[in-house]
Amino acid sequence: MPSVGNPTSQSAPWLAADLLPEASLGGEPGVWRGKSELMSLADIAAQLREQKVEEKAPIHWVEVPNTPRVVHISEVPELWEAQTERDLRHAQTAIKTHRIVTVLTGAACVTVLAFGAPPQASFVFAIFGIQSAETWFTSAEIRRLLRRDAPSYFHLCSRECRYIFWVDSHPASAMWRTWSLCAAWGVLFIIQLCIGLDASFQRAGLVKPLVWQGEVWRLFTGPMLHGNYWHIFMNAASGISLAWLIERTVHRHVLVPLWLLGVLGGSLCSLMIMPEQTSVGASGGLMGFVGFLAVMGWKRKNLLPPRFAVNILRSIAFLACFGLLAWSVIDNAAHVGGALAGALVGYWLFNNETDSLPLPDSKRRSVLGWWGVIAFGALFAFTAWRLLMHR
Repeated sequence: MPSVGNPTSQSAPWLAADLLPEASLGGEPGVWRGKSELMSLADIAAQLREQKVEEKAPIHWVEVPNTPRVVHISEVPELWEAQTERDLRHAQTAIKTHRIVTVLTGAACVTVLAFGAPPQASFVFAIFGIQSAETWFTSAEIRRLLRRDAPSYFHLCSRECRYIFWVDSHPASAMWRTWSLCAAWGVLFIIQLCIGLDASFQRAGLVKPLVWQGEVWRLFTGPMLHGNYWHIFMNAASGISLAWLIERTVHRHVLVPLWLLGVLGGSLCSLMIMPEQTSVGASGGLMGFVGFLAVMGWKRKNLLPPRFAVNILRSIAFLACFGLLAWSVIDNAAHVGGALAGALVGYWLFNNETDSLPLPDSKRRSVLGWWGVIAFGALFAFTAWRLLMHR
C-alpha cells in the first residue's frame, strides 16, 4: 500500500493518517460517499471498470478490512487492476476528444484572425482551445504513467485526492476574503455598466499618460475595473479558484496583501512597457497568485501533491500562449509583472525549506493581513467614488 504520511507529522494536515473518517463497517469492505455502504471488493472493482466519466458519484473512498479509516482506492492493491482499466479508458477517451477540439478551436481562432473578425471572437476560441489542450496533455500524462509506472500513478492519485479532500472540507463561509475580492469587482462592474464602460475607463482606469501626470492611484484603481462581461467572468472564476487555494493552503492573511502586490507589479510593468495603452482588469493580481503558487510548488514540493508545481507551470505556459494569440486584447506586460511580483513574495515567504503548510499564525502576519483587508476596502470605496462622483 502506498505511503501517504506520518500519523504524527504536523508538516501538512492532508498528509496526516487521521485525515479521513474512521471506518464504521466493523472491518467489512464498503464504499464511502459521506457515509459508508457495505460492498464487496469484487463489486467495487466491477463498478470501477464500468464507471463513466460523467458519473455524478464516482467511487473514490472505500473501507477495507484491517484498515481503521477510510482510504482512497489507490491505496488498495486489490483494486489497482480495476482502477487502471477505468483511468486508462477515461484518459484515452479524453485524448481523442480533446485532440479534435483543440485542432478545431485552433483553426477557428486562426480563421477569425485572418478575416479581421473582432478580437473578442478569437478570445473565446483561444480560451476553449487552450483549456482543451491542457486536458489533452494531462490525459496523455496519465496514460503514460499507467503504462510505464502504475505504482507511482497510484501514489500520485492518493496524495492528490487527500489534498483535495482536505481543501474541500473547509467551509465556504470561512473563505470570506476570497468572496469579498470577487464581490467587489462585480459591484464595480455593475457601476461601470451604469455609467458606461468608456466613461469608467477615463475616470478610474489605468490611463498611462494620466499616471505620468500625477494620478498614481490609477495603478490600483485600474485593476478594480473590467472591460466586458467575458473579462469579469473569467477573472472572477480564476480568482475564486486561485484565492481559495491560497487562503486554504497557505494562510488567510496572505491573500489580500498578495493580490495588492501583484496588482502593483502588474501595473508598473504595464506602465513601463506599454506606456500609451489604457489597461483595466484584476489579472495582474491573479497572475501574482499564479507566480506565488509556482514558487510554493517548488519550495514545498515534499508536502504538496506530486504534480502541483508541474500543473502550475503548465498553466503559465498555456497562459503565455493565450497571451500571444490574443495579444490585441490582453495586457501581457501586466501579466508578467504580476507573476514576477507574486514569485518574489513566494520566494521570500518560503525561504525556509523545513516550514510546514499552512503557515502558522503570527502577530506580524495577522497585522499585515488586516492592513491588506483595510487597504482593499479603502481602494474599493475610492474606486466607486471615482466612478460615481467624478465629473
